[in-house]
Amino acid sequence: MQTSVIAKHIQRSNRNLLAANVCLLLSVVTVILSNQRYLYNLFWGPFPMDSQALLATKDPETNSKYFVTIRGEKSLDTNVQELSKRVNKYTGETKSETVTANYLALLVNRRLLLVKAGDNKKATEFTGSLVVIPEDARTKIISDIESQNPRLRNVFLPVMLEVSDFRVWGYWLFGLGVPLTALGIYNLFKVAHRTKNPDKHPIIQSLTRFGATEAIAAQIDSEVQMEANNSTIGSIVVTPSWLLRSSTFGLNIVNLNEVVWVYKKVTTHYKYFIPIRKAYDIVICDRRGETLHIASYELGGLLRIFSQEKNINRSLEEIIRRIPWVFAGFDENLMKLWTSDRSQIIEAVDERQRQFMNQK
Repeated sequence: MQTSVIAKHIQRSNRNLLAANVCLLLSVVTVILSNQRYLYNLFWGPFPMDSQALLATKDPETNSKYFVTIRGEKSLDTNVQELSKRVNKYTGETKSETVTANYLALLVNRRLLLVKAGDNKKATEFTGSLVVIPEDARTKIISDIESQNPRLRNVFLPVMLEVSDFRVWGYWLFGLGVPLTALGIYNLFKVAHRTKNPDKHPIIQSLTRFGATEAIAAQIDSEVQMEANNSTIGSIVVTPSWLLRSSTFGLNIVNLNEVVWVYKKVTTHYKYFIPIRKAYDIVICDRRGETLHIASYELGGLLRIFSQEKNINRSLEEIIRRIPWVFAGFDENLMKLWTSDRSQIIEAVDERQRQFMNQK
């Protein structure tokens, strides 16, 4: 079965699973490397910073240690606050305002350090991120203070301490990074296991319900090679006896002789109660009670919007042409029977098949 259609789908799904999870792990590594300065401060900070080190800092971006604790001599209120407003999006009216930060000037060795802090305006020790003073803070706070009191010109340091929950971003990194890394490693082991033991692959396992896997794979391979009798529409291939629907990481296999009902499902999407588009699916129901949904974008209609329903109809026609005795089209009564007493549908389809065969 090394060169069969099923084997090729197994190789494709393994390859895609491998590529996807290598990319996933590389993405995690890239995020870690691009945030290694932050992670260093997250694990080992906050670092105490004395006045001499603070006064010598011109550009905190060049410092490996920027999550720091700074002690000053006196804290001065600049009377500048950062507000969060709730605004009515229709009228523009401000519903409420919340103070999210206060800007203080911390006296450190005759220099002033701008501190974006919380409610504690009298504290003289703060812990936070040492950053370059944003341009808006420089113009709206420092420049205003210097214009009102020229003696304070050039007294403010070129850096600012931003007091916030430094570890929030770290929680997100670990909350997402750890499970994603575990998932990537787990899937790599899964690829290795499936490559070493092809018989354990889900595609092979899905064949067992039809009989001996070798014989079924050979039958599928034989029918797929008879291209004149097949129909390929997007991700599906319909042979005289089988429907194969390939996905990124697997393959759905439907024995057409087990299908009892097929219909087109139409879903209307609304925006502000206005219908904006329709989505189409093929729903295939078999005598085992299983259903397979095939979306229109899988049939080549994702970019060609106007061909989506056409491709759905064409696919349905190909299926019905091969098994004309099945129920075709959505029906509320059939749906009730499908959920309450599926055996009636199966018996009706078997009778329709017998009548069809007798007429031939």
